[in-house]
Amino acid sequence: MNKNTNLKRIFTPAMLYFCIVFSLIFMQHYLSILSLPLSFYTLISIFVFALHKAEISTQFLIMLVPFSNAVHIKEIAVFYVFIALVKIFLNNTNFTINIPVAFSFAAVLLLQLAAGIRCNDSLATLIYLGAVMGCVFIWSRDFYDKEKCYIFLESYIVSFSIMALCMIAVTLKMAPMSQILNGFVRLGEDSHFEYGAFHTGANGLGLMSLFSIAIVCYLLSNKEIIKIEACSMLLLFSITGVLTQSRAFIIGSLFLIVYLTLFYSKSTIHATKILSIVLISIVLVVLLINHFYPNILSHFAERFLVDDITNGRADLLTGYFDSLFNDPVSLFFGAGLQTYHNILGKNVDYISSHNATQEVILAWGLLGLIAVVVWFVSLVRCRGIANQKGGKMRSLLPLFILILMVQSTRMFRTYNSIFLIGISLFCINYSNKGAQ
Repeated sequence: MNKNTNLKRIFTPAMLYFCIVFSLIFMQHYLSILSLPLSFYTLISIFVFALHKAEISTQFLIMLVPFSNAVHIKEIAVFYVFIALVKIFLNNTNFTINIPVAFSFAAVLLLQLAAGIRCNDSLATLIYLGAVMGCVFIWSRDFYDKEKCYIFLESYIVSFSIMALCMIAVTLKMAPMSQILNGFVRLGEDSHFEYGAFHTGANGLGLMSLFSIAIVCYLLSNKEIIKIEACSMLLLFSITGVLTQSRAFIIGSLFLIVYLTLFYSKSTIHATKILSIVLISIVLVVLLINHFYPNILSHFAERFLVDDITNGRADLLTGYFDSLFNDPVSLFFGAGLQTYHNILGKNVDYISSHNATQEVILAWGLLGLIAVVVWFVSLVRCRGIANQKGGKMRSLLPLFILILMVQSTRMFRTYNSIFLIGISLFCINYSNKGAQ
């Protein structure tokens, strides 16, 4: 194990700035003793990006991702990309471009531009989409150093740990502990409570919980995280995911266990240790909950035994596809990321597609689906993962978890999940043989 395998490695100026921002968010949205505009957090971010090197700026932005709804993360991404490009120009930095990544990235933006003109989607949508995808592009090409990849991954799971504790604290502020632990309240669900800046949605929180579990498993398999920290985080993220009562979280957890069994196999003993830690964490959570508050398990069972397990998503899926097939132009070129719901007609209540694949087709058409697939594949292949086999496949776990989970929710429309694509690439960069 690395002698420096501890949290001290992530204590950089970025951590200090994040602590300041989080303290302000907490005082404003939990204690209600401050009132600050979102632009204030953007100004702090601009200061960090302008003053510090790329790795500090990136670490700071990554730590803001779990708190996307408390800050104007899309606007912050615009300034991150702009300042990064200015620094590249001023420093005469050699800027190599992977052609398939660049072309697929440009294709998505051109399709959004065309759909925006045809369907009156705003220019802001194009700018924000380009900025957030631009962050992923920068992260995919600039950071191969193993230490930096570790710092970014560790920073994200530490930030999400804080976010998970905040969600629990905010929920406890609005509902008794007994209601939460008995399953009468879904953690993160905003139909009964106003989470404000801490809003993520129950399914969004479940997604981030399982994504973070995958990152912890990856770091643990590379001996880059001490076991007590890993077990604590796995326990917290498992509890958070279970309390969301998200069906996608349960299905994703089963996939994670199978994936661990198949690919986390430097040796049989090592794979068994990793799998044992995960299984023990899950079993402990289930036993503890079942012993003290068994109702939550019955609520889980009820969610899987309802007549419509998709909770209306299947009808939404078919409704959107029926409308697409009656609109050939939108089918091939899309109807815009923030305006695609208009194809349902004016008399239909607005609701977003809850399937990332369909969301891409609705926004940018079949051509957009091809561009996005090429973008994903190119991002992975240009990291050298194509030649890695066996145990090296473990670096793809967070990305596969993300792709699986967003099939029951949105991805590009909310922008937030796009950042997770970039964060998952740090696992791939870390495993790359060229990383030092």
